[in-house]
Amino acid sequence: NYSTYFSSMIIDGEEMPIATSYKFSTIGEHSVLFKIAEGVDITNLYRMFYNCSALKTVDLSELDMSLVTSTSNSAGTAYMFYNCTGLKSIILPESTKYLGYYMFYGCYNVEQFIIKAKIAPTLYGYNSFGYSSSYIGYNTRTYGTNKFQIPIEATGYDTTVWTNYLFNASYCGFKKSSPYIKQECTNLE
Repeated sequence: NYSTYFSSMIIDGEEMPIATSYKFSTIGEHSVLFKIAEGVDITNLYRMFYNCSALKTVDLSELDMSLVTSTSNSAGTAYMFYNCTGLKSIILPESTKYLGYYMFYGCYNVEQFIIKAKIAPTLYGYNSFGYSSSYIGYNTRTYGTNKFQIPIEATGYDTTVWTNYLFNASYCGFKKSSPYIKQECTNLE
């Protein structure tokens, strides 16, 4: 569905055309990058990673999600990571405005959740985080390992839905860790 968004894929460092299916030559972890086609504006991420249970890390920090505005249950970011059961780490860009319906349903192994948005994205109620035993981070919610990071100057993450579900050990159990801060490292030797 998304072949019109991307110009190519880079798999383990090798660039190739977009494929609707791909078989890795070896077992183990692989790096997959998607290059966005020039002049393409992404407006819909509906079911983008739906049932991709082998995903471990998703870093969308460079993706412009500013035009993804729907909170519908059939568009926008609805079901975006649905049943990504192997996912451990998610990074969403500063341009994130909406977290859609069942966006993180079944992502119960996520331990690191970073949102670079300075203003809390609009949620599709608590359903953005999942339901029942399929809440984001649910499997490790009581161990104190689930970390949530936002920019130090961020606002709006202390409203009811965020605090009642994302930060509650009965549901997602995330703890705010050191805030995400853009910084550059320099060698001081």
